[in-house]
Amino acid sequence: MKKDILRVAQIPYINSLPFYWPLKRKVKHQLKSGMELCWIKATPREMGELARKNAIDAAPLSLLDAISLEPRFEPLWDLGISVKEAAGSVLLFSKCSAQNLSGRTVRITTDTVTSVQLLKCILEFRFSVRPRYFYGRTHAQAEAVLLIGDQALKAKNNSEWIKKYPHMLDLGEAWKRWQNLPFVFARWMIRSELSKQTKVELYDWLLQNIRRFSINDQSVPAQGFCERKGQFSINNYLALFNYNLGKEELKAISRFHKLASSLPRGENI
Repeated sequence: MKKDILRVAQIPYINSLPFYWPLKRKVKHQLKSGMELCWIKATPREMGELARKNAIDAAPLSLLDAISLEPRFEPLWDLGISVKEAAGSVLLFSKCSAQNLSGRTVRITTDTVTSVQLLKCILEFRFSVRPRYFYGRTHAQAEAVLLIGDQALKAKNNSEWIKKYPHMLDLGEAWKRWQNLPFVFARWMIRSELSKQTKVELYDWLLQNIRRFSINDQSVPAQGFCERKGQFSINNYLALFNYNLGKEELKAISRFHKLASSLPRGENI
């Protein structure tokens, strides 16, 4: 008899550990109904592509992908990834201040569309700055570089990198100071056609992980990250995030979607 399988995407970033930390334990992961969880690692951008191809059933989708994929996918109630203020790992590194980037080159990450659009909103609408954006692996010609996730964590703790790009803008903090709202980077979404029982069971499983992580797992390995002074603290970093979205987060989602929708079209990327 063929087992029922729920294909769930997994972000390979430290800030998503509370959702996934039981995966380090060598046990089967299944819901109460017996449905087995099949994990698929992907960057936020890849998750959106997989969802559009019906290659996954649930994921913490990058916010703008989550919005564009409705109604095929629906929110898994209040689960998501937001920051109270600073994001800590969604960073613009620059050779000059953000206010002086007009006409200069900014290399943007290919891992997610939401952070890219957030950067554009902040530069365009808060600072009245319009640089020239480009994708690419090389930073050689870039006056500024947008990095997210673990790559951003590594960069900000690399003295050579900071010497090259001495100005750092935390996009979560910039948004908070501008809008006085938290920023939502991702929202858990699940295929709408799945049964309510499956949705409830996955929600309960993830919520239980978050709670157990907070209570029991106070010393997760730092996976090679370190600060120039002392050891990188995962607990301090994860304290920047919320994994349940409330009224303020929902208000922020609406505000950001409206701003992102009004960005100039036909930009050079």
